[in-house]
Amino acid sequence: MRRSYVGDVSLFGTLAYEDLVPADVKRLRHLRGLPSAPRTARTPRATHATPRATLRWDEHPDDSAMATAVIPLPVTVSHDRHEGVEIAMVIQAPKSMRPEKRRPRPKELHSKLSLIFEGNRFPEPVHYRNVDCMGIPSLLSPQECKKIIDFAESSMSFRDHFRSRVVDMSYVDFIDPCFANAFWSAGLGCLLRTMKLEDLVPCGIKEVIRIQKFVQGGYVSLHSDRPISLSDGRVSKYSLRIFLNSGSNSDISDSTDFEGGVSIFHVPFKEPVIFTASTGMALFYPQGELCTPQEESEVTFGTKYVLRADVLFRKAQRPELPKAGHDDHQSRIP
Repeated sequence: MRRSYVGDVSLFGTLAYEDLVPADVKRLRHLRGLPSAPRTARTPRATHATPRATLRWDEHPDDSAMATAVIPLPVTVSHDRHEGVEIAMVIQAPKSMRPEKRRPRPKELHSKLSLIFEGNRFPEPVHYRNVDCMGIPSLLSPQECKKIIDFAESSMSFRDHFRSRVVDMSYVDFIDPCFANAFWSAGLGCLLRTMKLEDLVPCGIKEVIRIQKFVQGGYVSLHSDRPISLSDGRVSKYSLRIFLNSGSNSDISDSTDFEGGVSIFHVPFKEPVIFTASTGMALFYPQGELCTPQEESEVTFGTKYVLRADVLFRKAQRPELPKAGHDDHQSRIP
């Protein structure tokens, strides 16, 4: 197949542009074993010729290379009375024809859900004497809770979780590291900054977030939350439960989205501790052996939404000791 091009072109010698030739492309005499054409007084010099010429070149084996800005090709030049001169040349395409350089896409620093937070907050915790659980009123604002509910209802489909006399609810899990980081930075990390369990310190929440949905008749019977361990060494020690809407008999919110559905913590040898859901309120309690057995009572009217997350811990980093330099007074010889 032959191609022709008519117009003003600039011819440049290959040697002057050796650094522009791809590594897998050789000059013509190396590529096909053809000797270079001898130069005579009548042979046009490729380094200085800028004529209006007719160029015919062989089809390049790789069509994708024809779209590059600089292409080494064997050509046949017809100019004046001299034709059939074999040269190795570089065609410099005009800027308008050069392909745009593709810049790598920056990593996404935000997700749709991570942008719901209205700003940093400084929550005040509430400690209870009769149960190992910390309450955090208004950890999320009502507007933030509504956006989370709308996101779960519009973007995802809830899965039913039913076992007779054990659990009857729907849930959806989504993985969003951006939301987890934004949530931790919005105030929860500041609240837990002084917490320490032996040699472990809190470092964030797990990227997998669960939204629970309890319609009329929904419940969870007596259970305990189990800890998890990740491959990078992080472990979960505490659970975080946030009520996304309010139930009846709530002292903080006047509106009622559902009735029933209270959280009951069964403390050994004591009366159960009951929490009524209020919008944005969080419960922070231990997992595993230290977890107090708990249940979610049956919702008798409306729909209850709860966000569940695992708080992760890692080993505390020990401060590095300063290294002694050569001018240390202890290393000097008197």
